[in-house]
Amino acid sequence: MDYDGGRNKYGIVEKMKQLADPEWAPPKSVVLELTTETFDDIVNAQPIMLVEFFAPWCGHCKKLKPAYEEAARRLLEISPIPLATVDATVEKELATRYGVTGYPTLKIFRNGKASEFNGGRTADDIVNKMLIEKDPHTMEIKGSFAKRDTEKPSELLVVGAFPGLTTDAIEYKMFEELTNDYRESYRSKHSFDAAFLSKTFKVDKPSLVVAYPTLYVAKKEKAFKVLPITAESTVEELREFVRTSDKPLAGNYDCSHCDKIYDAVDTVRVYTSKDYGSGVDKNTKYWQEKTALVAKKFKGKGIHFVICDESKQDTDMRAMRLTDLGQETVFGIKTAKGTKYSPDIETLEDMDDFIETLTEFVEDFLDGKLPVRRKSAPVPKKQSGPVTVVVGDSFAEVVQDTKKDVLIEFYAPWCGHCKALEPKYAQLASDVKGEDSLIIAKMDATANEVPSDYNVQGFPTIYLSPANGKAPVEYTGSREVEDLKKFIKDNAEIAFGGSAVRDEL
Repeated sequence: MDYDGGRNKYGIVEKMKQLADPEWAPPKSVVLELTTETFDDIVNAQPIMLVEFFAPWCGHCKKLKPAYEEAARRLLEISPIPLATVDATVEKELATRYGVTGYPTLKIFRNGKASEFNGGRTADDIVNKMLIEKDPHTMEIKGSFAKRDTEKPSELLVVGAFPGLTTDAIEYKMFEELTNDYRESYRSKHSFDAAFLSKTFKVDKPSLVVAYPTLYVAKKEKAFKVLPITAESTVEELREFVRTSDKPLAGNYDCSHCDKIYDAVDTVRVYTSKDYGSGVDKNTKYWQEKTALVAKKFKGKGIHFVICDESKQDTDMRAMRLTDLGQETVFGIKTAKGTKYSPDIETLEDMDDFIETLTEFVEDFLDGKLPVRRKSAPVPKKQSGPVTVVVGDSFAEVVQDTKKDVLIEFYAPWCGHCKALEPKYAQLASDVKGEDSLIIAKMDATANEVPSDYNVQGFPTIYLSPANGKAPVEYTGSREVEDLKKFIKDNAEIAFGGSAVRDEL
């Protein structure tokens, strides 16, 4: 059994006394154990529940178990929300049905419909997240303040308009299901007030409305978009409407959830100083209108425009080299993959016409003419030692060279494991120096930006970037010289004979 007592000496003594009592018996688990035979009947009958898909051998699952049990007990006492588990190594059909590829995987079910659990893994995290998830995400628009906030919203709103209907209407049920997915992306509201809906959104039938923040509605731009909802509508159709309608010509990056909207797409980011005091933010409005004029020229071309507060975007701006330029407003591009582009310093310093300069910059991006910008240490003037030192500015040239296989270590200077690897890594580089098509490289991931194709969550992280443009392969084996050599031989495209030798075998 897992130890669940205190962690100081008093707690440990008290717990051991309890366990030493001959009458003591472990409390019965309140977590439901589901199988393929019982799953649908139980899950479909619950308004909301949490299910953990686990593997008995999984260390993370074992660590989660006491917290999950504690959360289950507390939730049954506070607000009956059941927690359950599924052994995914036994119930393989269920794991496949719900796309389980790692352990533990937690999913929220509402009357049998699954969504991702994005909360923490402590008992408090699970309890708090599930209590929030229990209530509908949408709030009814009642009272003068709520109506004013909807008529002139300060941030993007997803509004359900149901004139004369009730929460029993099938159209409302669809909207409620839709907004359950929006807890971390959109503010959602609904109204049954026919007069208010007619006045505000010009609708007299059930509709889905995406309303833009007033400050970010450009001249001659519609302040909202409307999609009628019928009994034949589907939640997926509503979701697609929101996805394609949630960005005005030049929107706001700095609201509570707007980063999730804009980080998922390619964006032109205009960085300026925003005023959060009372009254109209004249500076933001001035640059928003100018940006919107450019945005109109690129509508439908897969690029979106957004206004960012420069005081909150230091990391990206430094990576784009847009800081300390003496310009009131600057701009760059960040793609959905996190790749960044920015104008040359000379272009910004000599900028006389913002609209013309921004237009040319976006055209160059769409034509593939812009170099990638990354946070980077200075490029070494010369290499010393057997391991090639890579920085952000040299990464593409060295690591993504299609004629070379490159083993790249991402490290941190303070990392003890990295220091322990260093002599072995140097030995590896010395051992394979006769392979002209192979490079052994390293990069300080704290001083240089790591491209999005490389998932670095800890140090050291090692990848092989194969020649011929193949996708990088992460190394997860032992950090010994011979094991690293074998990994290279097993995955290289050219070095050691590469794929040609493996194909013969």
